[in-house]
This record gives sequence, C-alpha cells and structure tokens, in this order.
Amino acid sequence: MNKSEARHIKLDSHLHFYDSWNISLDQLLTVTHTNLTLEQADNSVLPAICLLDTGHETVPIHQQLSSSETGEWQTESIENEPYTFWCRNHEKNLLVITGTQINTAEGLEVLVVGEQGNAVQGMPIKTLLEQQNDAQLNIIPWAAGKWLSKRGQLVTQLLETRKPQQFILGDNAGRPWLWKNIEQLTYARTHNIPILCGSDPLPLPKHYLKSGSYGNLVKTSLDPEKPWKSIIQAIHKQPRAEAFGHLSSVPGFIINQLKLRL
Repeated sequence: MNKSEARHIKLDSHLHFYDSWNISLDQLLTVTHTNLTLEQADNSVLPAICLLDTGHETVPIHQQLSSSETGEWQTESIENEPYTFWCRNHEKNLLVITGTQINTAEGLEVLVVGEQGNAVQGMPIKTLLEQQNDAQLNIIPWAAGKWLSKRGQLVTQLLETRKPQQFILGDNAGRPWLWKNIEQLTYARTHNIPILCGSDPLPLPKHYLKSGSYGNLVKTSLDPEKPWKSIIQAIHKQPRAEAFGHLSSVPGFIINQLKLRL
C-alpha cells in the first residue's frame, strides 16, 4: 500500500469479543471480514473495525492480537500506532484498532479508541473527555435508556459545550428503527458533529454473527504507518459519512433486551 493512498474505509466502530460467545478471535475476524465485504466486488475498500475491551475479558484484546496466534489470521502491530493492527488471511485484509469501553461514574459509556491515555473504568465523563489527543477518538454511543432523564441531559450539556474534535456520538444496530426522535443525535446532525455507526453485538449466543454488519464508509488519504490518525482526521472532516447496514426490528430489540435481563 502506498503512503497516503486515497481510499474508502468500511468501518464498524463498535465491536467487542465476549468470552460468553465461546469462539476464537480467529472466528470473529473471519465473520467480521465476511460481513464487511459482502457487497464488495474488489479490494478497493479496506474493511476496518474498532475492537473494544469491556474490562471483563479473560485476556485483553490487545494482548490476544499481539500474540499473533489467532489461527488463519496473521496479525502485525504498527510501530507508530501500537494499538492498531494489520490482520491478514491470505488475500484478505482487515484493519483492527483496539480500545476500551469505559463505564463512567455517571453511568454513561465512552468508547476510547486508539491511544488510551489515563482512561480508567468509573472515572467522571468530563475528566475522561478532557484527556482527548490526536491519536484517540472518544465516542459516546447510544444505548437503550442511557440517553434519557438526567444522563440524557448530561449528554446534551456535553454536546452544547463540546470543544472541537473532543468527542463524537455513536449509533448502533441494536437501536430499533422506530426509535427515531433522539434529541442528541438530532443535535449532532444539525451542528455537524460526526455520528459513527457500529454493530455492537450483544453477549448473547450467535450475536457475534452481526459483527461488521453496521458502520460507515469513510474516505481518507490513508497513511499506512499511521492509519488510525488518518481515519480520525477524515471522520472529523466528514460528519455525515455514508452509513451501511440497518437498525434492529422492534420485536428483535424487545427480545434481546429481555434475554439480557434474564
């Protein structure tokens, strides 16, 4: 790949690797790559994912990728971005950016993708967002019930006082398509704040099959030595990057929520 080559990135920005799935990381990468390339006729679009720890993994994602023992997939970390990995399986290529899902003191989620800095579980969200740097993307993702009441008011306040490139919002495939009137997403759209989509499969049986099914097409001049920084810059320049995939049905949403609680 040539340095600063202009190309489209097909990015699923919200993935986990749950122990409860009882699959290998190799299997997850294969399923994800398949979903990301289903309608792709050639290799002009690079599939990419943000793969996030939740703090409950037996072995952290970064450690598993660094071991290069994922089976058919060979992984190689990038010297200038040790949190980013090229994953290859014969002619298949997948860019993986690791990160952590932080559950803040206020009960909100923040996806810290790339450079982790001093991000730790349970810290106040304002403190976390103040640590932003150019190798880190902070995403506040939609989650059922978390943007309502006082927590929703806090997200709105953060949007109204947001510093340039401090954070963006996330949408996910688990949101039922009828749940449309979301104040914070509307605010972001009208104020050119990027919204990234992600499949965010749940820790339920077979849900890993959804990995790579929802995300955005991001066009960037990709620097292969610093691909994540290239993508971050492109995201901020394309607040309405084209989405792919679809949202959940209402019955599917209800069934999944019941399964989680049971």
